[in-house]
Amino acid sequence: EGGEDGAGEPAGPATTYVLRGVVVHSGTADAGHYYSFIREEGKDSGWFRFDDISVAPFDAGDLDDETFGGDQATPYDSWPMGKEPKLRTAYLLVYERADRADRYCGSYVRPDDMPAELVPRQELQRIWQDNMRAFQERQRFESSNVAFMLEVVSHAARFVGEDAAVVRRDAAVVASNFVMETVSRMGDSTGFAKWLVVLQGLLERDPQACAWLLERLVRVHRGWLRYMLVECKTVPLRQAFGRFLVFLLRCVAPQDAVMLYEYHEWVYDMTKRLEEEELRRLREELATGRGGGGGDGGDGADSESMGDDDDAEYVLDEDGLMRPPPEVPEGTLVSRDETFERAPSILLMNYLLGILESTRKDWTTFQEYFTVWLEFSEIGLWHRMYLVNRRVPFLLVEYYLGDFSPYRTGVNRVPIMDLQMDRRPELGAFIALLAQLVRSCHNDFSHRHFEVPLTAIQADDSRILQMWPKLDAPTVSLLLHRQYFVQLVSHAYNITAMAGMCQHIVYNSELQSQRVLGYLLEAVFDEHNFGDKVAMECLEHVLAALLLAYDDLQEYRVRLVLNMDAGGYLAYLISRRDMLSRFTLLRAFRFLLEQIRSNDTVAAHLFETRSTYQSWFETILCQNERSYPHASDPFTILRHHYTVFFGGSMPPQSDEEWTDRDGLDSSSERLVNDPMTPPHHPLAESLLHSDMADWSLPPEAGD
Repeated sequence: EGGEDGAGEPAGPATTYVLRGVVVHSGTADAGHYYSFIREEGKDSGWFRFDDISVAPFDAGDLDDETFGGDQATPYDSWPMGKEPKLRTAYLLVYERADRADRYCGSYVRPDDMPAELVPRQELQRIWQDNMRAFQERQRFESSNVAFMLEVVSHAARFVGEDAAVVRRDAAVVASNFVMETVSRMGDSTGFAKWLVVLQGLLERDPQACAWLLERLVRVHRGWLRYMLVECKTVPLRQAFGRFLVFLLRCVAPQDAVMLYEYHEWVYDMTKRLEEEELRRLREELATGRGGGGGDGGDGADSESMGDDDDAEYVLDEDGLMRPPPEVPEGTLVSRDETFERAPSILLMNYLLGILESTRKDWTTFQEYFTVWLEFSEIGLWHRMYLVNRRVPFLLVEYYLGDFSPYRTGVNRVPIMDLQMDRRPELGAFIALLAQLVRSCHNDFSHRHFEVPLTAIQADDSRILQMWPKLDAPTVSLLLHRQYFVQLVSHAYNITAMAGMCQHIVYNSELQSQRVLGYLLEAVFDEHNFGDKVAMECLEHVLAALLLAYDDLQEYRVRLVLNMDAGGYLAYLISRRDMLSRFTLLRAFRFLLEQIRSNDTVAAHLFETRSTYQSWFETILCQNERSYPHASDPFTILRHHYTVFFGGSMPPQSDEEWTDRDGLDSSSERLVNDPMTPPHHPLAESLLHSDMADWSLPPEAGD
């Protein structure tokens, strides 16, 4: 009592305060729980206990016992009987001056009627608005409200009448906003997917509404778009939203296809004009003796891959890097038309491309981000051509290389994996996208010969063949980078797509064949991957694809892979035979046997050169047979088949010779049956599927 009140004025000799509430702490100093006892307003009011969501009347007579600490008797069933300290005691006491306590008690008073002497009017208004907002939020997320909205929208989707299209579009607008602002924030993946199904039903026959929603996502809700596609930790929610985005892109694809074709045609014309101007400039420099590319021109391999002297200024160093490296290419070859930029699908893809680098920090959840890219590229040829024109192949490889990218020297990039914890992202869609875009381009960037490789994604339209894009020098530079193959082999993401991409890169290119095969073997027999089962499987799959590539250099690649000199597959295998496990050797010898059976070029080469390696094979196979050879021992089976082959006949094929316990499967069979397998020449296909049990090699002269 006494003292001064809150306004700083003397309170008089006898000012009385009334207890209004007590905040109680129950527990110890390390942990506990808070609850309150509060007296209701009014002269004849009582006390209530507020404990989380529980509110119950409280007898004020028990206030001392419940809040003032002290000791209490031990429970009757404890021994010995006695007293123990209470774990609950008052933490905070709330008092109110007696002469003001009941002045405004009773009925509820609105903020506008509350005297300003108690609480400032602005503060009361803010509290009122916050309470109303909280009330509305609670009502909006009520399950009954969500069910009601779903019923309304579903009814609109089934509406039949003259105004059905208008009703469906209005319902689509309402449903879209409700999904973005309410349903997605509830964390209910099942309910979210159900709403998206209803929304798809409203939008599936209305491309304009789909275009509106795509534009709204990019321009208004891009933060929400990024969260749902890249950052969301709930996998079903993220996957459902990714499928919905693909649905929207496919809905607007017909109206965007014409625009994408016109854009590609425009880019092609502009690029061709720029190339002609650059060619004219280089010829003028060569004529005046100022050109830097007309010297010795490098060795024959470089000239074969890089083209005429016009391109001789680009030289591949020992790392497969184009020197001097150009600046990081921008998103496009040339400036883009503003009308084209307003297309809804292009708006979305430009936004997704813009956040590519920032997705590195979300490597545990960015799978759907690249899945949307992949689905966009699979919509049609002109969608792929748009991504190629935006230099997406270069950006993807540069993204994958991380700190090893020569275009990001001195920049510490966020790693997209945690090798210490052996945690890696799911990059299957990423590699599939990259392979698809690479195979949508000509693999010879020298422009010397215009021949679309058989390994490319083919098109029937003759206009397409005239405008077939080519991989530019920086992109090929990164695709032939040593570290790129080291990461591909060690990570082994989407092996089939990787095999198709490598097959396309080496098509009719001697230098690129040397680079790819050399880097693959180095990566597999690297000290970190040496003897690794996944790395060996990856190598087998890719080698099988490269050996089957039906071009002018097929025999050259077979000799390159199977030679006994340093750098060949057989040379690696024999030189490291003592360091390889029995399982690895078994896998390698079985792989070679499969190639003999499925590839006549491989079989002919191995038979002709058998004198150089036959004794090694027999020694290794015999050493790895068990002490007491048995007919079912895999090395016994292998030795028998190779003996038949060395004798001049094709080893017979038996489906039962390799049991499940060997843990081996056929790389060649997977290569053919997998839907992502790159196309082969019909002759190669017939060889792969033919029954070769009765086929025999002609004996060498003198045998």
